[in-house]
Amino acid sequence: MAERRDASVAFAIRNDIIEHLPCLPQGINGRLMSLRMPLRGDKFATTISAYAPQKTSSDRAKDKFDQNLHALLVNVSKADTLIVLGDFNATLGQTMLPGSLLFRKL
Repeated sequence: MAERRDASVAFAIRNDIIEHLPCLPQGINGRLMSLRMPLRGDKFATTISAYAPQKTSSDRAKDKFDQNLHALLVNVSKADTLIVLGDFNATLGQTMLPGSLLFRKL
Protein backbone atom coordinates (compact mmCIF):
# COMPACT_ATOMS: atom_id res chain seq x y z
CA MET A 1 0.00 0.00 0.00
CA ALA A 2 1.33 3.43 -0.94
CA GLU A 3 2.18 5.95 1.75
CA ARG A 4 -0.36 8.79 2.01
CA ARG A 5 1.15 12.23 1.54
CA ASP A 6 -0.59 15.41 2.67
CA ALA A 7 1.52 17.75 0.57
CA SER A 8 4.23 17.88 -2.00
CA VAL A 9 5.78 20.42 -4.34
CA ALA A 10 7.94 19.99 -7.42
CA PHE A 11 9.47 21.71 -10.43
CA ALA A 12 9.29 20.34 -13.97
CA ILE A 13 12.49 21.28 -15.79
CA ARG A 14 13.40 20.52 -19.40
CA ASN A 15 16.51 18.37 -19.74
CA ASP A 16 18.37 21.00 -21.79
CA ILE A 17 17.95 23.55 -18.98
CA ILE A 18 19.26 21.31 -16.19
CA GLU A 19 22.88 21.56 -17.37
CA HIS A 20 22.74 25.37 -16.98
CA LEU A 21 21.52 25.36 -13.37
CA PRO A 22 24.08 26.28 -10.70
CA CYS A 23 22.54 23.55 -8.52
CA LEU A 24 19.58 21.20 -8.60
CA PRO A 25 16.29 22.26 -6.97
CA GLN A 26 16.50 22.17 -3.19
CA GLY A 27 13.68 20.38 -1.39
CA ILE A 28 13.26 21.93 2.03
CA ASN A 29 10.46 19.57 3.00
CA GLY A 30 7.27 18.28 1.37
CA ARG A 31 5.83 21.80 1.37
CA LEU A 32 8.73 23.99 0.19
CA MET A 33 11.23 23.80 -2.64
CA SER A 34 13.55 26.36 -4.22
CA LEU A 35 15.23 26.62 -7.60
CA ARG A 36 17.92 29.13 -8.61
CA MET A 37 18.13 29.77 -12.35
CA PRO A 38 20.60 31.88 -14.31
CA LEU A 39 19.20 34.73 -16.35
CA ARG A 40 21.17 36.93 -18.74
CA GLY A 41 24.62 38.04 -17.73
CA ASP A 42 25.30 37.57 -14.05
CA LYS A 43 21.62 37.79 -13.02
CA PHE A 44 19.70 34.99 -11.29
CA ALA A 45 16.09 34.24 -10.41
CA THR A 46 15.15 32.20 -7.35
CA THR A 47 11.78 30.51 -7.56
CA ILE A 48 10.09 29.09 -4.46
CA SER A 49 7.29 26.57 -4.76
CA ALA A 50 5.11 26.39 -1.64
CA TYR A 51 2.10 24.46 -0.41
CA ALA A 52 0.76 25.88 2.85
CA PRO A 53 -1.07 23.75 5.41
CA GLN A 54 -4.83 23.82 5.12
CA LYS A 55 -7.06 25.84 7.44
CA THR A 56 -7.91 22.66 9.36
CA SER A 57 -4.23 21.89 10.04
CA SER A 58 -2.83 22.38 13.52
CA ASP A 59 -1.47 25.76 14.55
CA ARG A 60 1.88 24.03 15.05
CA ALA A 61 1.94 22.87 11.40
CA LYS A 62 1.00 26.36 10.18
CA ASP A 63 3.62 28.02 12.40
CA LYS A 64 6.31 25.56 11.24
CA PHE A 65 5.45 26.30 7.60
CA ASP A 66 5.62 30.06 8.25
CA GLN A 67 9.01 29.67 9.97
CA ASN A 68 10.42 27.50 7.18
CA LEU A 69 9.16 29.85 4.46
CA HIS A 70 10.54 32.88 6.27
CA ALA A 71 13.94 31.19 6.69
CA LEU A 72 13.97 30.32 3.00
CA LEU A 73 13.01 33.85 1.92
CA VAL A 74 15.59 35.67 4.03
CA ASN A 75 18.34 33.48 2.55
CA VAL A 76 17.55 34.43 -1.05
CA SER A 77 20.18 36.79 -2.43
CA LYS A 78 18.86 40.35 -2.57
CA ALA A 79 20.35 40.58 -6.08
CA ASP A 80 18.12 37.72 -7.31
CA THR A 81 14.70 38.15 -8.85
CA LEU A 82 12.37 36.37 -6.42
CA ILE A 83 9.34 34.41 -7.62
CA VAL A 84 7.06 32.71 -5.09
CA LEU A 85 4.50 30.27 -6.45
CA GLY A 86 2.15 27.96 -4.67
CA ASP A 87 -1.04 27.21 -2.88
CA PHE A 88 -1.28 29.31 0.26
CA ASN A 89 -4.76 27.99 1.10
CA ALA A 90 -6.07 31.55 1.32
CA THR A 91 -9.63 32.33 2.31
CA LEU A 92 -11.45 35.30 0.86
CA GLY A 93 -14.16 37.10 2.74
CA GLN A 94 -14.25 38.02 6.42
CA THR A 95 -11.29 35.84 7.32
CA MET A 96 -7.77 37.22 7.00
CA LEU A 97 -5.66 35.52 4.36
CA PRO A 98 -3.19 33.08 5.94
CA GLY A 99 0.34 34.21 5.25
CA SER A 100 -0.61 37.86 4.75
CA LEU A 101 1.01 38.73 8.08
CA LEU A 102 4.03 36.65 7.17
CA PHE A 103 4.75 38.72 4.08
CA ARG A 104 4.29 41.98 5.98
CA LYS A 105 7.02 40.88 8.42
CA LEU A 106 9.66 40.42 5.71
